[in-house]
Amino acid sequence: MAYINYYLKGALSKSNIQDLSRTAEGRTEIKDYQNKLLQIYISISSRGTRIKIYTKQRVEPKNWDPDKQRLKPRPKIEYINNTNKWLNELYQEVSDLAVEKERSSRRITIDEVRNKVNGRLVKYKDNESLENIFNSFIRQHKTAQGNPISSLTAKQYTVMKNHLVDFTELNRIGFNLDLFEEQKMSRFKDFLYDHAELSDNTVRRAITCLKVFIKYLASNNYIRDFDLSTLKYSSNEGEIYVVPFDILLQMQNAEIENTNLSRVRDVFLFQSWTGQRYSDIYKMKRNEIIEDQNGELIWDLVTVKTKERVRVPIIKYARQILNKYKNEADPIPKYVEQEVNRSIKEVGEKLGLNWTEKIILYYRGKPKEEQVPFYKVLSTHVARKSFITNALILGVPERVVREVSKHKDERSFRRYVKFAESFVHKEIRAAFEKKYKRSKKL
Repeated sequence: MAYINYYLKGALSKSNIQDLSRTAEGRTEIKDYQNKLLQIYISISSRGTRIKIYTKQRVEPKNWDPDKQRLKPRPKIEYINNTNKWLNELYQEVSDLAVEKERSSRRITIDEVRNKVNGRLVKYKDNESLENIFNSFIRQHKTAQGNPISSLTAKQYTVMKNHLVDFTELNRIGFNLDLFEEQKMSRFKDFLYDHAELSDNTVRRAITCLKVFIKYLASNNYIRDFDLSTLKYSSNEGEIYVVPFDILLQMQNAEIENTNLSRVRDVFLFQSWTGQRYSDIYKMKRNEIIEDQNGELIWDLVTVKTKERVRVPIIKYARQILNKYKNEADPIPKYVEQEVNRSIKEVGEKLGLNWTEKIILYYRGKPKEEQVPFYKVLSTHVARKSFITNALILGVPERVVREVSKHKDERSFRRYVKFAESFVHKEIRAAFEKKYKRSKKL
């Protein structure tokens, strides 16, 4: 009689989990473990032969039932139902093979089981919708540091997918795996420029996401690999927009009658005083605000994007904002990033941040300039850039600023340094020219 089982490779036993749960560090390890994708293996024991093979399926331990050896049923989550169906069908095929072998007094071989797994993969993938594959990709995709992607990154991939849908509808072709071949992808790039009329940097983001998705499809045998070098794009660095230090102070001291806008203003300013990514601002907890050995407030956090520990000094102006919300559940108000980006522009308009700002967008390498009021460029990215640039202008050493901002890319950080230097040079020239004009009058 054949014994067939499924199990997760690297799974913790119940006793291991119980031991870990006794300490705070262990409980954190359990939480990370429960969300880590583990490989599903099939094990077959028959006539003295034991075979173990990776099924090419993976699942988080929190979604796995070790007793039933299947994913925990969740009717509204399609990939769980599909995976369980796949496992059931493979189990039946391997079981039938084992019975056939035992009847003929032969042993089942690892190649025969592997053929069953691969054969089912082909059938499964032929029938799987591109939408389901994309959703699986979003769940499984990790950053270079091995961390789950942020909601903002997931949104960028979704925007890319929506462009693909628009492309297929315009050209009356199917939204399926047949899309991913060199000629169609080249046409898709032209579609982004010519039909969607996207700027170079927006096309760059879409193509970058597309290439990662294509590599995922190829590595998981959904499609055949093809040359991606034809998917080239023009890339130009965006402008750096900065709210000057004195304007930040004016914003903080301004009276805003609308409660919602006042709270959004405070969130924007807190980011401008601390320089952290909005994903970290949004997830900030009270127990992360501590005192250092000198009694000064520190924001001690582990970043969402890179999982690095950062100790951010809470300067006077940031502390004033924290004091405003000391009786609320969260240290500062919580808003989704889109709401902050939308409302801070209204705040800027009400506070008179309407000096003219030049915006330069590039389309296939050709610049297109537009003059807009400054408040229209306000965003959470501008808040972070304002902290970095103002800190450099005020003389904070580059090494210290990078320690707080956690910029990995030297090239991108140098842009802030150059911007700060140009500002200082401009101020020096203006000061000396002003002095020169006074001396001429005398």
